[in-house]
Amino acid sequence: MMAHYRPGYKPKSQINNGLTQNDIHAVVSNLQTQLGHNLVESQIRYVMNEIIKINRRYMEQYGKQWVLDQLATDLFNYFTSSYPPRALNMHEVQVERIGNTSEDTSVYMGSHIRDDGDPIIREEEKKMDISTTKVIDIDNLFGFNTSYNIREIFNPAANLSNVYLNIDTKYRVLEASMGNSLKEFSFNINHEDKIFQGNINVIGYVRNIVQMEIAPFRIPKTADKAVTNEILQYRRATLRIHEFDSQSVIGHENRHYHFEFVMNDDDNRFYDLVPLPNTAARFRFRKPITTLSSLTLSFGTPMQVLLFDKDRIVFTIALTVAGILTFTTVSGVHNLQAGDLVYMEKFNTDDTIADSILIQEMNRSRGHIIENVADTTFDIDIGVIGLNDPVGNIIPVNGIELYLGSKRILFKIRLTYITPLDENED
Repeated sequence: MMAHYRPGYKPKSQINNGLTQNDIHAVVSNLQTQLGHNLVESQIRYVMNEIIKINRRYMEQYGKQWVLDQLATDLFNYFTSSYPPRALNMHEVQVERIGNTSEDTSVYMGSHIRDDGDPIIREEEKKMDISTTKVIDIDNLFGFNTSYNIREIFNPAANLSNVYLNIDTKYRVLEASMGNSLKEFSFNINHEDKIFQGNINVIGYVRNIVQMEIAPFRIPKTADKAVTNEILQYRRATLRIHEFDSQSVIGHENRHYHFEFVMNDDDNRFYDLVPLPNTAARFRFRKPITTLSSLTLSFGTPMQVLLFDKDRIVFTIALTVAGILTFTTVSGVHNLQAGDLVYMEKFNTDDTIADSILIQEMNRSRGHIIENVADTTFDIDIGVIGLNDPVGNIIPVNGIELYLGSKRILFKIRLTYITPLDENED
């Protein structure tokens, strides 16, 4: 916002020819409108240099606004020319635009320009007691000393950076589930490349966040009948990031949220979440979010919390027939279907040497497709994947925790933040 000055006060940003920062803003804005895009830093410097060189007598004779409009037009032609001519000369611009002298005699372009390009000053003009314009440093003009600060005035978008957060609920903070359901997914933000359970990794310290965006993604269906009824009724889902509740959409039923989606029935396992056309899964903060150290997510249907099936369950393992391992839940049902992927990390036997290949393969990061599903059991055919029956006894005998791939949620969030000055080239 421009400051208001008391009568007789000369602002520091005023040039010797009487023009001020406000006039520079007007020319830059005029140019950007004509060009259809923001000026780059070199163009802004060129504009200010040309404005500084304007002689006061031209503004007194033809009016400041007319001179600035003509300058904007000529600068537009200069910036859009593939092979621009020499630098603009303000006297030449006036002769070309006006077409006559103060004596009202007809002239042609260049009649007041010497061969070296400088204007011919008539005797009566020499006698005019008007101070000439000095070329002053751009930093003194604005009181800034970096191009970063200049971009903040004329092109603030150039000082913004983007970073992506990879959301994978398989690697959430592991906490006790609420009964047989999950309602929140929590993560810690780690500003380095060391990967741990419960972390989202971001290189660089992200702060002063101004916007976030999410592309379409999908979520698993739930066995909770009440939740399913709400989904079928409204076909809408909301996503809430709890750390940003202070700037969110405030709904009824004690529900805050940031994004709203249409829920499409993808298949018998998942719903596709598609952003509403009028939101495009984009949320702009009215004030920058200063820090980001954790992320806690929850979904709604659209106002009641969406409860998901448990994504980790303890199973006991038995070799029921040759080449077939049967997994049985120790409590409740697993809500799995044939063809689902499961992952394990602690499969073992009491003969680790003879079963080393089996142990390594069972704990592989790609997981395993399950077969022959019942409410509390499923099979894995180890013969199909080229493994022999275990030589030793399978341990631990009290069961092993498996991650259920069909309950996994994957998507990315793009954060737009103000680039810190210490990360800028200046």
